[in-house]
Amino acid sequence: LVDRVVKEMLDAAYARAKALLDENREVLEKIAAFLIEKETITGKEFMKILREIKGEDFGVKETTPAITDEAQSGTPAEPAAEAGGGPSEG
Repeated sequence: LVDRVVKEMLDAAYARAKALLDENREVLEKIAAFLIEKETITGKEFMKILREIKGEDFGVKETTPAITDEAQSGTPAEPAAEAGGGPSEG
C-alpha cells in the first residue's frame, strides 16, 4: 500500500514538473541562451527575461536588496578601513 501511494505521489509530481517545463519552454530556452552567452545571470536579469516573455509581474520588486556577506555567513563583516586611516605606526 505504501509503495503504491509513494508511486502515485511521484507520478503526480513528475507530471506537474513536466507540465511546468512545457508551459515555460520559451522562457527556459531564452535563459539558456543568455547563460551560454554570459555564463551567469542575476535575479534581476532572470526576472526581466521572464517578464518579457510571460508579460506578468511575479511579485519580485526590482529594489530587493542584495544579500550581504554578513547576512550569508551570519557573522558581522569587518568594518571598511576609512580613507587614509590605516593602522598607526608609532
